[in-house]
Amino acid sequence: EESSKLIEKIGDKTIETICTEDDHRGKKEVTTIDLTGKIIKKTKTNYLVKYKKWIGEKDVRSDEITNKTVQEYTYNEAGVLEKEVRQYFSPDDFIFGDYYTTEIILYNEQGQKVERNEKREYKNSWEIIGKRPNLKFETKDKIFLERTLYYYDSEGNLTREELKKWRADEGIETDVEHFTTHYFYVKDDEYEEHLKVIVKEIV
Repeated sequence: EESSKLIEKIGDKTIETICTEDDHRGKKEVTTIDLTGKIIKKTKTNYLVKYKKWIGEKDVRSDEITNKTVQEYTYNEAGVLEKEVRQYFSPDDFIFGDYYTTEIILYNEQGQKVERNEKREYKNSWEIIGKRPNLKFETKDKIFLERTLYYYDSEGNLTREELKKWRADEGIETDVEHFTTHYFYVKDDEYEEHLKVIVKEIV
């Protein structure tokens, strides 16, 4: 296994690139850091080491990406994280097809998570249609969505989460589910107790 590290200064940012690979697989990580030392972007790419043959020429590198993750971070003027975006891509799975995920998390001024949105997409994914004994298989694009809202009390304790899950590949909302999680706290001088209650509603 071989590894290399490159650090570059581009404008007011520092770019750190780490590559690790053997004869079969490789990984490339690129991290972008601002003047304050905070990470503002991180990209991780995993790939298969492959070559293509050209007539009368040497083998040419033609690596195949197996998955890629891109994370981006936005901070407010006080340096507190206010937004995080995570994107993931995995191509050409036999069952699920091309798989894409986008996750967006928003934070308040105290750095607490207040909203999370996720979108999962499957391109040309296999799906079973019908019931036995008349089952058949079709390929279709699937879209799954999630939204979570977070609520806190005046002391900054998480009191409630509201999660909605649904599918959006039919042009309308289907398979809708709602989950509400309540958090209760009891404190005194000698102990602290934490109770979590989840309520599920299927529409």
